[in-house]
Parts: sequence; C-alpha cells; structure tokens
Amino acid sequence: MMVLDETQVSQLLVAAKGSRHKVLYHLAVTRGMCMGELFGLRWSDLHWVSGKIYMRHQVQSVPGHGWSVVEPKTRSGRRTIKPG
Repeated sequence: MMVLDETQVSQLLVAAKGSRHKVLYHLAVTRGMCMGELFGLRWSDLHWVSGKIYMRHQVQSVPGHGWSVVEPKTRSGRRTIKPG
C-alpha cells in the first residue's frame, strides 16, 4: 500500500479539481476509503441531512466472473462515515 504525505495529498486534491471523480479522491484521502468501497457506494448509502455515508457494499473482482457488488466481509468493513 502506498501512503501519501500531506504535501502529496494536497497536490492530488488540487490536480483532481477538474475531474468528475474529485469527490471520490477526496473521500479516499480524508476518510480512508478504498477503491472497492468507493465503487460500491449507492445513492441509498448517502444520508444527505446528517452528512453520513453508510458503508454497506463494496465492489470486488471475482476471478473468471468479473466484478461483483458484495457486502463487506467484516464488522469493521460495515461502518458509518461521519462528516468532518
């Protein structure tokens, strides 16, 4: 796993400003979400009033079958991400 330092995170977020995926980059670096979690998000996982994101799904590669949306394997994978 590659970890970015504070300067690299700032540079990434500045570079992402013009991208339609900028929110995904922001969530990844500020909330520690991995790619499978980000791609598994559904509109129903977002609670607009409270600003919370409920991690209930993730996307994973299934060898020989492509990509699949599954529930997180562990209790810590099923979590609520609060605004901050």
